[in-house]
Amino acid sequence: MGNSLRQSFNKHHFDFDAPVIHVHDFHPQIRVLLSMNGLFFNNKDSLLRFVLPAICICLSVVATTLELLAMWHALQEQDSALFTEAFAYCVIIGVVPFLYLCNFMKSDKIYALVDGMDKDFVTISKLGEPYRSNFLAGQLNIWKCGYAWLIFVIFVASMYILLSVVSILYYCLFVTHDEGSHRPLVFPVWLPHDDPHRSPNYELFLGLMYLIIIDFATTFTTYVYIVFHLLLHCYFLINMVMIGLEHLFDDVDDEVATLDCEDERYKEAKAVFKLRMKNIVDWHNAVFTLISNILAVYGTVMAYQVIFSSMVMCLMAFYISVQLEQGNVDICITLLCVGALLQLWIPCYLSSLLRSKGYEVCESAFYSGWHHAGLSRLVHADLRLVMLRAQKPVTIQVTMLPVLGLETFSSILSTAYSYFNMLRQTSE
Repeated sequence: MGNSLRQSFNKHHFDFDAPVIHVHDFHPQIRVLLSMNGLFFNNKDSLLRFVLPAICICLSVVATTLELLAMWHALQEQDSALFTEAFAYCVIIGVVPFLYLCNFMKSDKIYALVDGMDKDFVTISKLGEPYRSNFLAGQLNIWKCGYAWLIFVIFVASMYILLSVVSILYYCLFVTHDEGSHRPLVFPVWLPHDDPHRSPNYELFLGLMYLIIIDFATTFTTYVYIVFHLLLHCYFLINMVMIGLEHLFDDVDDEVATLDCEDERYKEAKAVFKLRMKNIVDWHNAVFTLISNILAVYGTVMAYQVIFSSMVMCLMAFYISVQLEQGNVDICITLLCVGALLQLWIPCYLSSLLRSKGYEVCESAFYSGWHHAGLSRLVHADLRLVMLRAQKPVTIQVTMLPVLGLETFSSILSTAYSYFNMLRQTSE
């Protein structure tokens, strides 16, 4: 079992020497994850694509309503711990309908993103070294990152369910059933004219919560994975641009520069340069197109992340501190807090990485060896255009929000810490 997982993780069974490789051959998980979110590839107009998203949206609406009721009850009882826990879950689960709406409203953009990646795979897999090996090595890293992210999400979701079962067993075996004690639920629930902890309410809510955990895990796993897959794909496309510039003048005889423009060898060299520059420009343009389409599809969700992340992390940290003061450790909320940090750090880090890598294109063009090559006059204008285009930063910026990057991540954490200190002082 372990050996099979290791082989799958490293793609030992994949044919890296195939003459043509498509994105779905290397990354079959893309179609699987997007199909779970209602984006079919074989039959794009099938009504079945709405079934699972409709169920997930209904579950998230029910869960959000229950948490809003719990928040209202917490305000009445002046229970800050209950309010912070319910509010955190309300914000986290409330993102699910936004994700599905983005998927359906911008489905054409998502299909264009996948088709663009497939085009890049086909083009680069037909090229020789070092393009092919470098690109596939990068795609293997994307595969491994996706594997790691999937394992992390499954672990967090499993811990929620497992710890819930353990809590129920502990309650049944060891807790004295006095007045006021009740069987534990995964999320805080309150009903205005009923007790959610009595049968059959308790069993219904417990089953509903397990479904909500699976719903959120599958939905958010897809969103985070697709975003970092696309951003890493952009990173490796920029890497292809830099490799193309580095090898722009390879295998071209400088003596051809002395030949007449009508000479066949001169025309062949000119055609070679034209093809190489075409690949470089196409890859560079593809990066900006991909970033634009990513923002068109997921810009709303990214804005949601940036706006609410500081508040959610502050409240989760406050809840954890309150539980620690009472001698309790809430493992689930701690894991959820780690997950919230990770899902925000991933796009911020990759955005900073892309911005730095994008600026390196200009340097690669300048040091491509044009000043030593006799035929450099054939590509002088093209190189200047590439260098000018490289001055435009490769950034991820949602309207009315700052550019996403590690600076944004640091600012959000700083704001969350300020809110946390304010809550601690207010509660004392």
